[in-house]
Amino acid sequence: MGEERFKQLYQLEQNLYADDAPVIIEKGSLLLDNQTHTVLIQMKFHSLSEKTIKALKIRIKTYYTSGAACPEIVEYEYLDMKVGYGGQFGSNKAILLRDLSIRSFSVESYSVVYENQEVAEIKEPFNPLPVSKELQEEWVNIELQKQYRIETSEASDYVPIKYGKLWKCACGEWNSRELCSMCRKSKSTIFGKFDVDILTSALEIRLKKEAAEREEQKKREAEEAKKQEAVRLEEARKKAQMKKIRRIAVPVILVGIFAFGIYSDIIKPNLEYKHAKELLSEKKFDESINAFEALGEYKDSVDMITEAQCLKAKNLAKNKKYDEAREIFENLGKYALYKETTQQEAENLITEGKYADAIILVEDFDDKKSKELVLKAEYERGIWYMEQENYQTAMGYLKRAKDYKDAKSKVAECRYLLGIQYMDKGRYDIALKKFKYIFQYDDGEILKKAEEKIKECEEKLNQRPEVKTEDIAEEYAEDFSYSGIEDGSVRGKIKLTGKVLQAFDAENGSMYIRLELNSNKDEVVLVTCKKDLLDNWLIDNKIITVYGATFNAKFNYESQGGKVTLPWIPADKIEVQEN
Repeated sequence: MGEERFKQLYQLEQNLYADDAPVIIEKGSLLLDNQTHTVLIQMKFHSLSEKTIKALKIRIKTYYTSGAACPEIVEYEYLDMKVGYGGQFGSNKAILLRDLSIRSFSVESYSVVYENQEVAEIKEPFNPLPVSKELQEEWVNIELQKQYRIETSEASDYVPIKYGKLWKCACGEWNSRELCSMCRKSKSTIFGKFDVDILTSALEIRLKKEAAEREEQKKREAEEAKKQEAVRLEEARKKAQMKKIRRIAVPVILVGIFAFGIYSDIIKPNLEYKHAKELLSEKKFDESINAFEALGEYKDSVDMITEAQCLKAKNLAKNKKYDEAREIFENLGKYALYKETTQQEAENLITEGKYADAIILVEDFDDKKSKELVLKAEYERGIWYMEQENYQTAMGYLKRAKDYKDAKSKVAECRYLLGIQYMDKGRYDIALKKFKYIFQYDDGEILKKAEEKIKECEEKLNQRPEVKTEDIAEEYAEDFSYSGIEDGSVRGKIKLTGKVLQAFDAENGSMYIRLELNSNKDEVVLVTCKKDLLDNWLIDNKIITVYGATFNAKFNYESQGGKVTLPWIPADKIEVQEN
């Protein structure tokens, strides 16, 4: 198994807070990106503000392994937001660090900009909010825990906490309002019900009620059994009586039936019951339901109503009227059938090629079938892209399909076909890399074919002069503008050529290059790379070509003229043009 892309180097204490602050710093991590060889900070914030937050600027202190502080303060801005009370933000942003030897950090301050242009600045110290105990730690009595959830919310798993102007709900959410932003229960309810005496009293009443209900249910079941037995005996008696009556003339029989009430009490309900069942077998669901309802509690008419409704819902699902079917199952409390209908719809969406819609439908279910449907959707989406000969995209989806069917073999096939495409373009270097990694996904026929192609590519590469750029794994875009790099609209692998204004190294074995593009001093980027990328670093004022990646990252530093912010490009390869 390959190396994980991100390695955690340091983590802040969770839920850091300063008095009267508009946000909680929920999490903060220092990560090493093993793919780009960069160090970054990732933060997560939780808004407690009544005002909408549109931006947040944070100042971060960083430290070396020894604990010594780095002189540079890291600043980062979260922009173009619209975060309301209870909203979370920040976790999808990466704060890239200039110094790769940083191994811990702390928050010095942050300022929040509200939608009405007001600004609030919060400075250290930031202290961790208290951690709440789980409800099961506080109360061993399971019925007491259950009673508290009945009185408050099904999500109540923790002991609630009051902390200054804040309170932590039993669902685990920190709040400053009266109403919890997560479970929507009030502070007064959450704390008011957290009383053992009150809960014990309510618990005793509930348990007595449940015991009485169970006793009543037993009585009803006994009475129903007695009634059924009486009906059976009565039917047996009537049956025997009818044998005798058959000897009498038909007119006399009819008179006898109506005279003794046998028709209205026994025969008529039985005929109507049989008719209701016939309607159900004919899939006349509404008519059948109405007929069973008219019979009241005769035999199992009540249960037959539920059965008829379920059969109606299943028929609707069969005819792809999934929403109507789910509504019936939900009203009946048949959640297993509700989920089964949803899975049925997901199957249909996959068949129709609506893979993303299918995944959305079932991804929140935690059962085996739903997980398999997600894998199936990813697999079928990958196969579709294969059929369009878009092998790169197909590989991405097939990898998500994990061990579903022959997904791994299909990944190998995609790599092989992608390699063939590159060979057809004369890009034997890229094709070679595609073929070489097939062994990770296949050890059979595809691998054998790939090994033959590896030899062919190596022969082709040996027949031509070495070109320095050919060992780059992917093609690098050249058609872009500096403004595109600066505003983040250009992302991905790029190739750029410019003049080195300054090259300097850091303690961590990395090099930093200020590179001027297009002979324009207003178009400068900061390039970073490993020091061993070049043998000779005397490159000031030289023209170089950089193969790297842009992902809207910024590099900040202080100069005599004040703070400078440049687009940041981590380099994969650098070529120096000799004068």
